[in-house]
Amino acid sequence: MAELAADQLSFRARLANYTFAEAARYVRMPASTVRYWAKGGSVTTADRRVHFEQVLAGPPREALTFLDLTELLVVRELRETFNLSLRTIRRAQSYVQRDFDRPWYLYELGVHGGDIFISHIEATPIAATRSGQLALHGFLDELLLRVRADQHGTPTDIFPRLAESSEPRPVRISPVVSFGYPTIRDTGIRTSAVASRFDAGEEIDDIALDYGIAHGLIADAIRFQVVAA
Repeated sequence: MAELAADQLSFRARLANYTFAEAARYVRMPASTVRYWAKGGSVTTADRRVHFEQVLAGPPREALTFLDLTELLVVRELRETFNLSLRTIRRAQSYVQRDFDRPWYLYELGVHGGDIFISHIEATPIAATRSGQLALHGFLDELLLRVRADQHGTPTDIFPRLAESSEPRPVRISPVVSFGYPTIRDTGIRTSAVASRFDAGEEIDDIALDYGIAHGLIADAIRFQVVAA
């Protein structure tokens, strides 16, 4: 039964269910950036042509899977929280893909001094951006608050950032919950359903009472959906 659940998770996590625009809204990125990270591309300016290399692992794609959504979230966190360059991130991708059996973003990641480190591979952390040179450094665990995986290393949930939230992780996206649409944490209630009721004139307190969940989570769901609209 557990294996069947794991197989279902793996299957659904690999379905191309998200458009570039949807993924951009969910992980708070410009749709053009998501498109370039997913398939690469070029832009012609007044004086030159700028080429953007693909960032997501694998072949170029026209729609995104939950695994792609997870990788987008991780790359965004690395870029914005730790100010890492795309070149550094690509080096980590290449190192892990060459020597290990899981996608690079499924390992427990840490950052220190401009390098990405991977733990739980050997007794000491490996610097994935230094060709595997061993190094002992403190790990930052902010990324682990945003991604949850099962014992097989397949992501089960991601938790997008939400500014001014009353809860640390109010919104959840999972490939096996509500067809992969954003839901309120620990429930199957879509954020879009809550926002629709609020837009129709219902009060937050009434919606919260009806669902039997905290006022703050309802407010966060509405806030998330407004930004993701």
